Amino acid sequence: MYRAADEIEKEKELLIHERGLSEPKLSVAPEMDIMDYCKKEWRGNTQKATCMKKPI
Repeated sequence: MYRAADEIEKEKELLIHERGLSEPKLSVAPEMDIMDYCKKEWRGNTQKATCMKKPI
């Protein structure tokens, strides 16, 4: 269903007002460095871990 831009903006403002946030959050988890996460999550010598740790 299509919604007008002003309707979307009103909804955003309402959500921000209700939550008391200055900006919308995409996650409830604390911020973390992606490389630190990668080191913890993809430790080991599996094929997938090697692929994930490979520099671009």
